[in-house]
Amino acid sequence: MSSSTIPWQMGLLALAIANATAMPLLAWGRNGHVQITAGAISHLPEPLRDFFQMSASQISNQGGVEPPGNHFIDIDIYPEFAAGTFPHDLNALIAKYGNSFVVSNGEAPWTYANYVRRTPP
Repeated sequence: MSSSTIPWQMGLLALAIANATAMPLLAWGRNGHVQITAGAISHLPEPLRDFFQMSASQISNQGGVEPPGNHFIDIDIYPEFAAGTFPHDLNALIAKYGNSFVVSNGEAPWTYANYVRRTPP
């Protein structure tokens, strides 16, 4: 073994050790959403920026309040979406694809709609 291959092998070994011992990353959670929302306000155009700046703290804190349920949807997996025939009724989608398929590919539109329905004005 030549000395020129040792750095490459050491790098590969270090990568393998790091991969084997790495802790899984946690989602950014509430704090991440609050920080992203707070940072977004300064990028709004006028007069929206001034309007949102007046309540920036309250708006930012609401960025961390999430409804329970799946907050994503892999919409590309459904051919009906591209065709413009995607069902608006969750039960119709479940009847066609099965509950586990729909849940594993996300339910964001219905999660949000249910949250809005239950949130007091």
